[in-house]
Amino acid sequence: MHLNASLLFLILLISIKQFAFSQNLSEKNFELNENWIFKPVNDSLWKPAKVPGCVHTDLLNNKLIADPYHSANENGLQWIDKKDWEYKTVFDVPANFFSHSNISLIFNGLDTYANVYLNDSLVLSANNMFRTWEINDKKRFKIKNNSLRIVFTSPINQGLKEMIAYGIELPNVSEPIKSGLVEGNKLTSQYTRKAPYQYGWDWGPRLVTSGIWKPIFIKAWDNDYIQNIQYATQEITTHHASILAKLKIESSENQLAEIEISCINQKLEKKIEKIQLQKGNNDIQIPIKIENPRLWWSNGLGEPFLYQFKTTMKTKGNIIDERNNNVGIRTIKLIQEKDSIGKSFLFELNGVRIFIKGANYIPNHVFPTSVSDETYEYILNSAKEANINMLRVWGGGIYENDLFYDLCDKKGILIWQDFMFSCALYPGNTEFLNNIKIEAEQNIIRLRNHPCMALWCGNNEIYQGWNCWGWKQKYTKAEQTTLWNAYDTIFNRILPKIVETFDGELPYWPTSPFQGYDNLLNFPENANQSDWDNKELWEKNSGDVHFWAVWFGKKDFDFYSKVVPRFVSEYGIQSFPELQSWLTVCDTSNLSVDHSLMQYRQRSFVGNGLIKSYMDMYFKTPNNFNDFTYISQIIQALCIQKAIEAHRNNMPKCMGSMYWQLNDCWVAPTWAGIDYTGRWKAMHYSVKRSFSNVIITMEGQDEKLNIKIVSDSLNEVKGELELKLYDFKGKVLWQKNIEAKVNPSSVTQVISLNTKEILGNNSKNDVVLHASFLGNKKVVANNFYYFVSPKDLNLSNPKIQKEIVQKNGEIIVKLRSNEFAKNVFLSFPFDGHFSDNNFDLLPHKWVEIKFFSKNKTDIKLLNNKLDIKSL
Repeated sequence: MHLNASLLFLILLISIKQFAFSQNLSEKNFELNENWIFKPVNDSLWKPAKVPGCVHTDLLNNKLIADPYHSANENGLQWIDKKDWEYKTVFDVPANFFSHSNISLIFNGLDTYANVYLNDSLVLSANNMFRTWEINDKKRFKIKNNSLRIVFTSPINQGLKEMIAYGIELPNVSEPIKSGLVEGNKLTSQYTRKAPYQYGWDWGPRLVTSGIWKPIFIKAWDNDYIQNIQYATQEITTHHASILAKLKIESSENQLAEIEISCINQKLEKKIEKIQLQKGNNDIQIPIKIENPRLWWSNGLGEPFLYQFKTTMKTKGNIIDERNNNVGIRTIKLIQEKDSIGKSFLFELNGVRIFIKGANYIPNHVFPTSVSDETYEYILNSAKEANINMLRVWGGGIYENDLFYDLCDKKGILIWQDFMFSCALYPGNTEFLNNIKIEAEQNIIRLRNHPCMALWCGNNEIYQGWNCWGWKQKYTKAEQTTLWNAYDTIFNRILPKIVETFDGELPYWPTSPFQGYDNLLNFPENANQSDWDNKELWEKNSGDVHFWAVWFGKKDFDFYSKVVPRFVSEYGIQSFPELQSWLTVCDTSNLSVDHSLMQYRQRSFVGNGLIKSYMDMYFKTPNNFNDFTYISQIIQALCIQKAIEAHRNNMPKCMGSMYWQLNDCWVAPTWAGIDYTGRWKAMHYSVKRSFSNVIITMEGQDEKLNIKIVSDSLNEVKGELELKLYDFKGKVLWQKNIEAKVNPSSVTQVISLNTKEILGNNSKNDVVLHASFLGNKKVVANNFYYFVSPKDLNLSNPKIQKEIVQKNGEIIVKLRSNEFAKNVFLSFPFDGHFSDNNFDLLPHKWVEIKFFSKNKTDIKLLNNKLDIKSL
């Protein structure tokens, strides 16, 4: 990001925060983020602490531990989560706060088991990282020298107590047994309402935190105020939109109030309503009609327009409260209609059925407070640039912060929102159920106004685990009944009811993956996840599927075309980050695939060996680490391209392709397309091309080559399809041009050719077919097709000329090759990414690629540091 772009982002960020911040006009508040100190409970030496933060970052800032992210240091830090920790500060309360009816302490996030002492009195016992906690007790505050002390109990030790108290060891497949567990390798995360991924996952470290992870506020206010507002789009027609403003208002008495709703950034008629309030809680609904509305559209379909609404409440002629909200006018539906093969699973936005081009999103760091605002902007910009229109906020992470959803609103990125339950069964006792009810209610109210929100999903893979992973067989029939009743209560009763009550707009999906059986217990008796050839079990003609036949099932990439579900919400393959990223966490002596550090940081049980297996399947396995990381990324890119093209080729049967995963939380071999340092892997560039609104697909079948054009555009596309067969010196061996018309949101088979007609007497190993779709003399889409596996191509070593220049403040890399160059990959030892990468380069033609540097970079340095690889 250039300096001027960074400044623009900070100004925009400030304006977003100022506009989104809503408060009672008679309310006063300030954040308690200064003068904190911390220590282990059984110690006497206090050290400075940063709030928000966590124990690990505070220990690191005080140089009491080594960097958890460097080398294998994580393994030596597992003692931290077994200790109890104490934080404290002293603060004053402004005298004018005491003129108000109420003074509260508001804890936006305590991680996790926390006893809070205000002026030496226990005022709160918290037990949920995902909840906001409030202490409304004016008499406990003083003007001067209030002491606030928070004691955090070890989440591991307390989790073990919760497990013993519950009386059943619940299944859990996420925590790595290799490090950090309590006595007897007991798995405890499922008993604790805390971010599951911090206990370890098959792509991340095990660093179980404690601390104050969100701000603490002191608030003073009076009893007349707007608790919250929901703006719900009821209907959109050709000329108007109907909005319903749902207000929850607290009133200190029976009184007449005036509610005014106006728009700051558009000329809309003000809506003014006189409301008779009753003492206590009031639920008010105000209909709003907007003529010729500007709609909120997802990325690639139109502008994600946001109306800036201001809601004002007056009593006795005085303005009592004002609220500002960004509102996107849109309708979103999950369409499940019976058809000839089963039941559809697709999203309809503003009446348009859209193909979901998406990815699964994980937290950007194991310590959430270590993620900067600029990182959120960068990751979500990267998603937008790759033509992604939906992210799944996965259920093993966190409910993301407000900035994340604000940016998704602005960029047109829809959100599939999991509740935070993943890969484990959870308790069904009353205390646990009451805890998650409040967690769900608070987060729904916080997030429901964001137009990016598209779906609430109960959990990740728990229903599948119960039916396919052998969980139930470990228990007696009586225990099975107890465990199923807990699952059924949480995901089929509590959460859908809370979604309906506090949202009412968005659909609810109980679990992912799920095929929507009418009888939830009617899962096929032969269900076995290792049975990848069972088409009836894995293709699924309804619901969504996590398709891991490729990777865990070890199937080749052509399997994506053979088995196509209705909606694929997970699939993927691993790769290594590139060399420059590894050098941020280790030294050159560790750079070998077989080095113990590379084995240590690989958290998938099939791991590096499976990467090698796929490498042998498609490529020639290189001997050095630098080339190994490159080939691993090329394999990953090829895999995802094959999957996306298969899914999009099968519209409207298949209407969603969401790969695992967009981003990373540390440097390691993982499924991510963007590594922890922010470098785009080869896959992310491939995703950008494969998720373009218009693509060409070429699929070989026996002796036929079927060539299709897939369009997500809302408009008809006309043009000419140009086909050219090249040898690797650049000579055109065969050519054909076909006029083509592509309907909106459709798949059009342009032609089916006999491969013998294309090849003639030429060898499959020595040629490439290039397809280009031209509209108005501009390239709308292009693609390459190879008749054999990459390892069987007779490629030579091309000489690639390079020139790096600056044009209008942009860095341009110009390339030209004397021969065909496959999978050209560019890299700089600087933070940033390219406009295109991992591309095939035809001979004798100059191409220009932009480099977007995060920092100001000397052009002279760039000329000497560009690394160019090709097959």
